[in-house]
This record gives sequence, C-alpha cells and structure tokens, in this order.
Amino acid sequence: MNKNAFSLIELIISITIIAILGTILYPNFSKLQQKAKESSLQSTGRSIQTAIELYALNNTTYPSGTNIPLLELIDTLKTGGELTKIPKNPFTGQQYTDQDHSGNIVYNYDETENQYTLNIYGSGNKTIIYCLENI
Repeated sequence: MNKNAFSLIELIISITIIAILGTILYPNFSKLQQKAKESSLQSTGRSIQTAIELYALNNTTYPSGTNIPLLELIDTLKTGGELTKIPKNPFTGQQYTDQDHSGNIVYNYDETENQYTLNIYGSGNKTIIYCLENI
C-alpha cells in the first residue's frame, strides 16, 4: 500500500485539536477586539473635544446643553465649521446615530462652571469607559 495521504483518524484528530485551540483562544481575541473598539472610541472623543475647543475659540463659549447626544453635538460643530464629517462608531462600523446600541458619546455643559464633559460609553452603553473634560 502507498501511504501518500492522511487516514481518516489522523484528519479527525487534527480537526479536533484545531477546534480545541480555537475555543481556548477565541475569548482572548474577542477581548482584544473589544479593547481596540474602546481605544478607537476614545480617539474619536478626543477629536470631538478638539472640535469643541475650536468652537469655543470661535464663539467665546462652549456649545450649550445637557445630555446632548453626539449626533446633535456634531450638527452644531459642523454648522460652525469645526468638524467636517460625522465620525464612524467603531462598534457599528457606521456613522453615529441616536439609536446606536454601543459606543455613545454624551455631551454635558455646565454654564455656571463654564465646563463640559464628554462621557464615552462602551459596549451596550451601560458604563462610562472614558470621560473627557475641558482642556
């Protein structure tokens, strides 16, 4: 007999080992993917913060409002020319909307203190993963 091919048992054992390795490594890869999305979200937040500071330089005040969703804030910043396009939400891969299930950024401005915060939410919009304040 010529043994130039794998036997069925060798193939089954190889596939089983690959499957076991895949189930062990998958949680690590999904955690890395989650961290990468959160990092991208923080970067987007810093870009929005820069646009807010530019808006304040041009208008001598920050945009007003509390619990303003990102899309509304972006409209304000685009009108003044401080922001040119709507960034993409790393969790959805699309431009931000008011109905995003993850990755929301919420703007709050306190007129008495003349300070603002950008609260950046992670997966599921349950917890704030990052908070940016006046520079």
